Amino acid sequence: MKSFWNNYKSSLILLGAIILGGIVGVFMGPEAVIFKPVGDLFLNLLFMILVPLVFFSVIVN
Repeated sequence: MKSFWNNYKSSLILLGAIILGGIVGVFMGPEAVIFKPVGDLFLNLLFMILVPLVFFSVIVN
């Protein structure tokens, strides 16, 4: 069981977060908009990492 957790830890955490987000959305409904700044921050940080990564990957190859 320990090797299963070590191999799939990130995938299981991601799946759990998606399920938790769905549950929060169902129960809170329109009030879940209070979490929008957190989501926007996450997406902005993701794009801040992703764009230079793709740029340098294209430049190097």
